[in-house]
Formats: sequence, structure tokens, C-alpha cells
Amino acid sequence: MNEASTSTTTSGRGGVALPDTPWTLMLVLGFIVSTQILKVVWAGLVVAIGDVDVDDVSMTVIFVAGIGLWLCYGPGTVALAAQRAGSVGAGLRALGIDGAPRPASVGLGAAAGVASQFVLVPIVYLVLRGVIDPSSVDDAARELADRAATTGDRILLVVLAALIAPIVEELAFRGLVLGGLGRVLPVVPALGIQAVLFGVVHDAVITWPGLIVFGLVLGWLRLRHGLLAAIAAHMTFNAATLVVLLGDLDLPF
Repeated sequence: MNEASTSTTTSGRGGVALPDTPWTLMLVLGFIVSTQILKVVWAGLVVAIGDVDVDDVSMTVIFVAGIGLWLCYGPGTVALAAQRAGSVGAGLRALGIDGAPRPASVGLGAAAGVASQFVLVPIVYLVLRGVIDPSSVDDAARELADRAATTGDRILLVVLAALIAPIVEELAFRGLVLGGLGRVLPVVPALGIQAVLFGVVHDAVITWPGLIVFGLVLGWLRLRHGLLAAIAAHMTFNAATLVVLLGDLDLPF
């Protein structure tokens, strides 16, 4: 059985079906707005209470500052889906997690993540090289890695980027957001809007084009192979970046 089979309709084409979810587009929009407000408020409190120099933020502060958003994206999304669907199990199925992981789907997702990082995203910035300096993308990526000066900092960075962020962001964007959009929109607009939302909630504007295109890949994986495939892709995408950054290698763009 396909992982997404009990939580999708047959409204898509070519085997790609939109989720059939018990929440509305207005709920999704409210969720996005409220989580971004909380993100700013929580990070501001962390900086103020800790009397942090914003020009010299440690990995520990970055980790703590992200907790509020992660709780919303992860447990908050699951709780909201469970409340709307009637149970935790039904909520997870509506989000795109239905049964045990299928190795083929997860493996495909993992491969798609690596290919997106080393092939697809570089092509995006190659196309945009007339308006975006590729070196500025590299600088944006290395700014965070440069804060990981100690072994403990590097562990925090790996946990954040390769484990926590992929899981909670996929629950929120490919689970909750795409599900709400799928209630009122055809496949292509729903995929496009969720990808744009996914890109623009990230702070570094220079990364938006690559993340939007990658968001399309993640959306397709979720619809075709279930949320676990999208999570696997997101994990390997971020892990590939960390290998390059922490290994002091050159990004492929």
C-alpha cells in the first residue's frame, strides 16, 4: 500500500494526488502567520533575556531561539491535525504518514535530496547568475557554519539542520500547509504556493530561489510517495550542505 494512499484523493494526474484533509485553507494561513509572529517574539525574548550580542550569536543561542518555532511546526502541527481528524493516528495519516516506512520511497526521497542539493539548486543559481551573485549564496550558507567553532557547536548544528528542521518543516509545510491548499486548489497551484511559503519563511532572502524549487520537489514527493519520503529528502539535502560546510569544501554554485 502506498504510504499516502489513505490520506489522498484521486484529483491529481500521473499518480500525484492531493491530500484529503480535515482542515481548511484559512486555518493554514492563520497557522503560518501565527508561527512567524511567534518566531520573532520568541527569538527576541531569548536575545533580550540572555543579553545577547546580535552580531555574535552562538550556536546555543540559535538553537534555543528556534525552539518556539519547532514546537509549533512539529508537535503543534501534529496536535492540530489530531484535533481536526479525531485522533493522533488519523491526524498523522492526514499529514501523509500512513504505516511503516517503505524503503523504496524513503530511498528515492534520500536520493532526491542529494540530487537537489548538488544538481538542481546549482542549476537554479546558474540560470539566475545575472541577478544573483553565486558567491553570496555560499556566504549565506557559511555564515551559520562559521558559528560552529567547537565540537559541541557542530553537534548542535547537525541536530538542528539534519534532524529537527527536516522533520518539523515537512510536518508543517508538506503535511499541514499542502493539505489545506489541496482543499481548494488544483495540484499545480497548491504545489507552487506551498513551495513559495516554504522558501520565504527562511531568513536569508538569497536562498529563496533554491528553496522554492526544492520545495516543489518536496511537495511532489509527499504527494506521490508520502511524507516520510519528503522528510528523507529534506534530511539528505541539509546533510549534504553540512558535509560541504563543515568539511570546508566548495559549494557547487
